[in-house]
Amino acid sequence: MNFYSSRIKYSFSLSSAIFLSLGTAEIATAATFSDAPIFSEVDSFSTTITTNGNPADIYFPVVSRTSKELFPTTILLPGGLVDKSFYSSFATQVASYGFVVVVPNNRVSLPQFNFEGLLPEASQINSIFDFIIAESENYNSQLAGIVDTEKLGLLGHSQGGAVGLTAIEDSCIFPLCLDDFNRPEALMAGAFYGTNRFDPFLMEFVPTANDGIPVALVQGSLDARATPEEALGTFELIQDPPKALITVAGANHFSITNVNNPILFGY
Repeated sequence: MNFYSSRIKYSFSLSSAIFLSLGTAEIATAATFSDAPIFSEVDSFSTTITTNGNPADIYFPVVSRTSKELFPTTILLPGGLVDKSFYSSFATQVASYGFVVVVPNNRVSLPQFNFEGLLPEASQINSIFDFIIAESENYNSQLAGIVDTEKLGLLGHSQGGAVGLTAIEDSCIFPLCLDDFNRPEALMAGAFYGTNRFDPFLMEFVPTANDGIPVALVQGSLDARATPEEALGTFELIQDPPKALITVAGANHFSITNVNNPILFGY
């Protein structure tokens, strides 16, 4: 990972943290806001989400057991065919701003599309959040006593962002949703990278009825898979403010992953 790639990840993690904070906490005024991470140390562990069987990596700020600080949960939905491990740098940066970040793998089989592999879908959100709530109440868990169980944010990359947008509008649309889904009342905001809602069958953009939930689209200027024009078309049809479209100069579709085009690694 080179310095420039690191700066791109930092830019997205910072903008994501700011926008998620619109829904999860009071944000500092312009006079007092600092872009420096709030927590200098972040820990992580790998586990299995017992409510749906997903392997997952979980990142969280390190605080003392006597601390009273509670952190919102943020679920990072990966791009299709991208393993959770390739988001470790980005997830660590987001966690340093005061979030518990969950990065799951979800393996599916869709014979109608001749597809088998890693693919996020909406019902994961309910299962993962239920698991995190249970872990927060488990004294033996590393998450015991540090989770704000009333606040949830979504992050997503590519396909994961498309899943996040449908979840925010409380939709269950195949193949972005493969099981029962109900938008958690705790869902406060979402920020998505390299994502759009252009329907290749209808050849038009799908509106997003976000019900006032803050949404940010972050777009690489060099993204040829999900283009800046597609991001703009999606942004214009997000129903309610607050919303933001942020373009990162020099970034491509994989600038938030640890390596360029991790799909080539064949997970």
